[in-house]
Amino acid sequence: MAYVQDEATLDAFKKAGLAHWAVRPGGDTDWTYEREWRSPWRGPKFRPAVRAILVPDATWRPARKDDGELPELWVKSRIWVWKAKEKKVVEYLPGKLV
Repeated sequence: MAYVQDEATLDAFKKAGLAHWAVRPGGDTDWTYEREWRSPWRGPKFRPAVRAILVPDATWRPARKDDGELPELWVKSRIWVWKAKEKKVVEYLPGKLV
């Protein structure tokens, strides 16, 4: 999911046929709630497979579970951190940002 901040970038996603991957947070959109940690859940046997989790800051962490542990998906996934000033993504291997 891409959280775009300007109309030009959103239009580029639309023109590329990728509008379903781009949202415009803030303002009068329906997407402001998407800034929080979300993971689909279908029961205890469901284990989602993800390529990576993209976050804007290496210090960000999801809410801890009731037992105080970080979610398994966070611990076992690669974490990509967007460095806005440098306009690049830095990759952290699973378990590095715990």
